[in-house]
Amino acid sequence: MFTNLETYQSRFWLKEEFLKKIGKSSSGFLLELFSRVDALVDQDLVYYDHQMDMETCFEKYSFHEFKWHQTPNGDMEWIFMLNRQGYLVDLAVASYVTKDEKYLKKWKEIVFDFILENEEEISHPEASWRVLDAGIRLMNWVKSLTYLPLSEFSEVERKQIQEAMSLHVNYIRTHLQEKHLLSNWGVLAVSGVLSFVYFFDEQPELYLWAKETLLNQASLQFTKKGLHWEQSPLYHHQVVMCFAYLYQIACYMGYEDQHLWKEVLIEPVRASYYLSNSNHMLLALNDSDTVDFSWVHSYYHLLGFESECPEYTMGVLYSGRAFDKKHKVNFENWFYDEVGGIAVVKSSDIYFSLFCGLHGSSHGHASHGAISLEMDGAPFITHPGRYTYTECEKRVHFKSEQMQNTVLVEGGHYPSIESSWGYHWVAKPLSMQMKKEDELYYFEAQWSIPMKDNETSSRAYVSRKMILDTQAKLLLVIDEEECGHALTQNFIIPTKHSNDVYSRFWTNGEMVTEAIQYSKRYNSLDEGIQLKIRNKKDPIFTCIALEPYSVEKESIPRLDCPGEERGTKIKCKTKSGEITIYYSPEDIHNGLKYLKDSNGNIVYGRMVAEKNNQIKRFR
Repeated sequence: MFTNLETYQSRFWLKEEFLKKIGKSSSGFLLELFSRVDALVDQDLVYYDHQMDMETCFEKYSFHEFKWHQTPNGDMEWIFMLNRQGYLVDLAVASYVTKDEKYLKKWKEIVFDFILENEEEISHPEASWRVLDAGIRLMNWVKSLTYLPLSEFSEVERKQIQEAMSLHVNYIRTHLQEKHLLSNWGVLAVSGVLSFVYFFDEQPELYLWAKETLLNQASLQFTKKGLHWEQSPLYHHQVVMCFAYLYQIACYMGYEDQHLWKEVLIEPVRASYYLSNSNHMLLALNDSDTVDFSWVHSYYHLLGFESECPEYTMGVLYSGRAFDKKHKVNFENWFYDEVGGIAVVKSSDIYFSLFCGLHGSSHGHASHGAISLEMDGAPFITHPGRYTYTECEKRVHFKSEQMQNTVLVEGGHYPSIESSWGYHWVAKPLSMQMKKEDELYYFEAQWSIPMKDNETSSRAYVSRKMILDTQAKLLLVIDEEECGHALTQNFIIPTKHSNDVYSRFWTNGEMVTEAIQYSKRYNSLDEGIQLKIRNKKDPIFTCIALEPYSVEKESIPRLDCPGEERGTKIKCKTKSGEITIYYSPEDIHNGLKYLKDSNGNIVYGRMVAEKNNQIKRFR
């Protein structure tokens, strides 16, 4: 009954001496894992702080008191997490590494209790049997069994487990809806089915259904460059990890379809490199968290894909004996997906992101034009995070325009966010560009929003243009609105000290700071500062630099019409370098069409940079 599992284990399990080495590891990942399983085994306490947990909860609650359909904190996500049973994989890994019987005993206790209390799939459908949770639970049962000593299961136990998994499969297939083709829910549900089929079921028709459904989902959900459509780095990885595990099983078992999953994974894994900084902390764009994904990238790497390998020991714990070799990888310092609407610059000392894409699923925030910025490992501008999925004021506020690192139009029909999962309206992305010239990167994003006076026909058209100088460690942001409406820039800065803000930001607008809360991880709040910059007459020019710097601003009149201003010159100088930007809000279409500054320098174009005595025209 467990024959395929036994075959898999014979090829997957690491050598005993290496497991002992892992057991002695001081890896933070492993320490956290044992903290979770020991709290569960020794104290009957459960909490969720795994890096891949979709909804973390750091408060510890009694497992038996609240299983399987009660919430101790009013958040249904707690119950969903309990029913996904990710802790079963933790228990199995702990058993695998230590050989301590207590982890297997607890695993059996939980699984057979769930089977007993959920004998019918209609038991507590709102808590235990959402199709998403059923699929995740099924894969967690399968995955955890690959780590456990199968000789310790009686024939009766094996039969009970397999019958319960078959019930999951039938439930998922009959409850999967067409809308799940375009949802992370669908991938997580059906990948659970296929992981079961790979080990336990020889029905060709069920295999074909699961395979074709997953391939259809992959083609719908990923852009050509590999970004997941739901616009959340966390959910991008949730989906990629499902396909990665199917690829892993297929390789170990020698199944011919392994090449299909490899083909699906190549671009999404490569894209995922740009969704975390150089320290492998995940980008908290939209519904996502700031969390260490070192082991995830290492796992991708060891499976043979383009990814870094910062946590070899933890990566190989999940990839197994056949995938234990490192290989060379090379990445460009920038990534641009015009369809996904994301632009990223990533190097050892710079991490910058810009979003201006389609809204995606309801995990999207009002984040058009939103940026994040880190320099020399210090976060300068950070995303607000998600905090919670419960229907509350904080959830709506964190998703709203007021908490995004973007620009607001005076008189705009704000807020666009109606509720935790609902919207009054969604901004329309119009265009996006990214260009590179040596150490300079140019970005442009345009979008439109409805105005209060006439939501259907009157719209504001916002343009955000930026130049990032990676040598001078400096970012220039230029925001304007087509009809000249007053603008307000918002930036979330992860510091409690306003002096840090005023020494790093320069602007032609009025700066005001306010103490706020933002969220690095689900169910947690952090203290920071929000910087608001307002200018009644756009455009707004704002410079952000790693170190104190000087800025000179000069208005450039039109040569043949001295009273008419036609451009702006911004000269920024830091210890690391300097840059001069010439900006004209529109083309000069008659008369003299070039700009000439007070030093006699002549330039042509709407966005021109002078760097190291070289002229670079971006627009």
